[in-house]
Amino acid sequence: QPTCSCLRPPCEVRRRRCEAGFSFSEEVCRCVPAHWRPLG
Repeated sequence: QPTCSCLRPPCEVRRRRCEAGFSFSEEVCRCVPAHWRPLG
């Protein structure tokens, strides 16, 4: 059976500081509001 890799390439953005109230999300490679939490 063919294998399907659903993993995307690792985030190329290195340590990026976000503004106050924001946190960096490796999933989208950008800063998102700190209250946003990834849905399991």
